[in-house]
Amino acid sequence: MQWCNRENTETYKSLLNNLLPPTVVITDGNAGALSAIKQVWPETRVQRCLVHIKRNIRVLTTSKPRLQSHKALWGLAKKLVKIRTLKESDLWVNLLQKSYNQWKDRLNQKTFRRNVSEENIPSWVRSNQQWWYTHQTARKAYNLLARQVKNGTLFTFLDPLLLEKTSVPIPSTTNTLEGCINSQIKKLVSVHKGLSEDHMRRAIEWWCYFNSENPSNSKQFITSECFKPKTKKIIIDDNPIGPAHLDTEFDLYKADYHPDISIRKGTMR
Repeated sequence: MQWCNRENTETYKSLLNNLLPPTVVITDGNAGALSAIKQVWPETRVQRCLVHIKRNIRVLTTSKPRLQSHKALWGLAKKLVKIRTLKESDLWVNLLQKSYNQWKDRLNQKTFRRNVSEENIPSWVRSNQQWWYTHQTARKAYNLLARQVKNGTLFTFLDPLLLEKTSVPIPSTTNTLEGCINSQIKKLVSVHKGLSEDHMRRAIEWWCYFNSENPSNSKQFITSECFKPKTKKIIIDDNPIGPAHLDTEFDLYKADYHPDISIRKGTMR
């Protein structure tokens, strides 16, 4: 098992170098993973998770779009996850092309800085940028779909040549990984919120091990050292805990004192 601070190309390369190259990889689209797969497993085909693509489109268009162009793109995203045959995939690609033909003027519309007052310039526009696409979100959503069609990563799971090489159907999503493994690990961490980071990692490692294909009996990991735990170092604080037993005033220089705290009369509420 390998831990990392962030998911980047070098981290994935370190992981993939220890594994045999598979026929197909289903990925959520992480840029570091895709770059590492291309370098370490150049012959491996990539299938983008259709559910993740649908979610990415939803972020851009929302699930209840008001603009017609956004409605068309969100509709395509919903149809995408229901595709099961090559014929359905061809029909979907044709719908994507028709959608572009219908909305290409809007998707390619540009806004020029000279025509916009400074206070109305979007925050994401660079200071030296003289123009930008007016309907940025719709364009991003379309390009996300069109790029995957061009790269051939949307319908890899339907490729008949690949299906001949495999004994089981090729999945089109990472739902099995997310639902059977990732969600269980998240639940484990959520239930045991009091664990330190080091103990949390150990707990996850044990869960992964005992849910692997052929885990050994846990008794074999018990050694004599397990019955001799390390003595914990007890730190004794000489400073008294709480307020003084008898005193005449508040110490204004103490960090835990605040001027808003004062002696009050009446019922505490």
